Amino acid sequence: MNFDIDIHIKESKIIPPDKLVLGEYFKSMSDGLWRIRANKRNRKASSNQFGYLFGKVLKDFQKGLINAGFEASDINDVEAITMKLFASKDIINRNTGEVISIPEKKRKYTTVEMLTFVDSIRNYAAEHLNYFIDEPDPFWREKLN
Repeated sequence: MNFDIDIHIKESKIIPPDKLVLGEYFKSMSDGLWRIRANKRNRKASSNQFGYLFGKVLKDFQKGLINAGFEASDINDVEAITMKLFASKDIINRNTGEVISIPEKKRKYTTVEMLTFVDSIRNYAAEHLNYFIDEPDPFWREKLN
């Protein structure tokens, strides 16, 4: 019998109800030698991160591209440029050595990967386009009222 379970740990303790669920799994195991492996799981990118990317970063990056002389009137083109620059992975043909770059899917990003992606765009804009994209405003919700 194999199983995967996600548990939350806080202050070095398993948080209920995960503790109860984990106990039930152990009760269902037969006697014998078992291997337990723990891997840190990162959460998927948040809707706030996607909101910042699409609502601020890509629009500002588009302005930077236009100011630098690029034809970037379509936001989808801007997104494709950022994917090509910062989110592509290479597939190599072992026989010929040919390299094909394919974009990764943002919907699978963890919070850390999204943070890295956005920072790469902001840094590129500052260094190569001389255009500075503001960091997210931590008090944006209070400003809505």
